[in-house]
Amino acid sequence: MMSVICRSFRAVFLYCLKFKRSCPTTEPYTFSKSNPDDRMVPEIVDKGCNIMTDGLICAYLFDGQGGGQEVDWNTIVSWKPEDGILWIHLNYTQENTKQWLETNSNLDAITVAAMIAEETRPRCIISQDSLLVFLRSVNLNPGEAPEEMVSIRVWVDQSRIISVRHRPLYSIRDIRDSIERKRGPKTVSSFLIRLTNYINDHIGNAINDIEEELDKLEEDGLDSSMKHRQQLAEIRRNSIIMRRYVAPLREVHYKLQIEGKTWFSEGECIQLRESCDRIIRYIEDLDLVRERVIVNQEELSSRVSEQINNKMLLLSIVAAIFLPLSFVTGLLGMNLGGIPGATSTHSFMLVSISLTVIGVSAIIFFRFKKWF
Repeated sequence: MMSVICRSFRAVFLYCLKFKRSCPTTEPYTFSKSNPDDRMVPEIVDKGCNIMTDGLICAYLFDGQGGGQEVDWNTIVSWKPEDGILWIHLNYTQENTKQWLETNSNLDAITVAAMIAEETRPRCIISQDSLLVFLRSVNLNPGEAPEEMVSIRVWVDQSRIISVRHRPLYSIRDIRDSIERKRGPKTVSSFLIRLTNYINDHIGNAINDIEEELDKLEEDGLDSSMKHRQQLAEIRRNSIIMRRYVAPLREVHYKLQIEGKTWFSEGECIQLRESCDRIIRYIEDLDLVRERVIVNQEELSSRVSEQINNKMLLLSIVAAIFLPLSFVTGLLGMNLGGIPGATSTHSFMLVSISLTVIGVSAIIFFRFKKWF
């Protein structure tokens, strides 16, 4: 009897242990500077929500001191402006996100349609009580090309921030990390300034990588091989694609700086001016990269053309040398009667010496003309 009871307790204990190991952990993910894999995670893993089902990536209630409390849908629904600034970050491809934006966000239909549009370009729409900003950042997600820039759409008023995206952004990860460290944005305007600065930092790093790759190609020495030509074409293509999306950011920063003065303090307007100057410098750097690539491609093309011309010249000289020799041998090789020296035993030697003299004379003539 006792053995049966012991076996029963043992079976129950093993089942409980197995169930505990199979349950997912509820602790949030935190970034570790010592773990290099953390830098590959675009956004901190969310607490209390499923991105694939409800579309909520994260939501924070700012404390006004650089920190914030991460909240869920329940807090979002019950939020009031006097509770503090609320930041909601959503994945607009999820159906729940679209429904919430259309029915519960208090945004007009035009704004909602713009925020969930499949294709958009960087721009800024300023009204009396809200801002709608469309930005693009480089794509730093693993396995994807940086020049395939990622779009983020941000709507703000005096007490609420709603941002939506499709693919993860490292700039959002940086903001979340700063909030976790109590060094994040304190106001709506500081959030926009912080977001634009992080985006500009990542764009600058991507452009520096392109310039370093081109510098390395030039330092190693370019040749006419297919590998170098493909690398130059890839750098040129990447710079053109990136410039296409970076150039409109200049207009966004300029419009925020000029028309959005009521939204930003004097110091923040200065930061916007500096950000606009950075974007202008990035555009100039991309133009310079493209021009450098064009110059290198033209140089490689001229090298290839010169090599082809030298080879064709060599073939032409060889043909010119053997042309008279071929004529003489063809003339004497006709199977007809009356060919001179057909019966002489010294004819072959005389013809060979004559052909040799003709060939050497042609070589000396071409050498004297410096044709090779």
